[in-house]
Amino acid sequence: MRRLALLLSMIATAALLAACGGNDSDDPGSGAHNGADTTFTQHMIIHHRQAIEMADLAPTRPGDGRVETLVDQIRTAQTPQITTMTSWLKAWGQATEPAQDDAGDDRSMPGPAGHDHVMPNAGTTPAEPMGTMDGMMSDLAMTTLRNTSGTAFDRMFLTMMIEHHQGALAMASRELRDGVNPAARSLATDIKSAQTSEITRMRELLKGI
Repeated sequence: MRRLALLLSMIATAALLAACGGNDSDDPGSGAHNGADTTFTQHMIIHHRQAIEMADLAPTRPGDGRVETLVDQIRTAQTPQITTMTSWLKAWGQATEPAQDDAGDDRSMPGPAGHDHVMPNAGTTPAEPMGTMDGMMSDLAMTTLRNTSGTAFDRMFLTMMIEHHQGALAMASRELRDGVNPAARSLATDIKSAQTSEITRMRELLKGI
């Protein structure tokens, strides 16, 4: 009986340790992470927020229904990713937003020769990236988008979102090159796959609008 009780106790202990170990491996806060992981996560939260801000404009500016379908896909994918990345930063003991001079997200930042970034020819000219964060749109470009509707909105939205997605691809590539956290690297891989596909789709839509 004593041997049986001892055996059962050992089995229970092993099961408990295995369960704890499994939880740790699923928790990005318990895994190794470095500065590249932190930067990627902080910046991608800001990047995703602007993409959702752009997507939220589409339902109130009627245009091509295919654009609205794309918008729903972007919002559905990126909203939960923001929640996930925020939880990672908290687990790592990091701020959920980078320092201002690291973020490159000052939307009033002037462009070359002291000129603000702006969409010069609405709907036909790619939006210039803003600051040091890849693919971010300036306040002026966002205001122009808000003041547009119908086909002009669709063309401008797609042009800007292609630039925005290309910025996300660059950020994800740096994470895969320099990051070490498995969860962050996995997300970077997912972002590259999904947004590469969406860029192809948006380019095709542009041809028909």
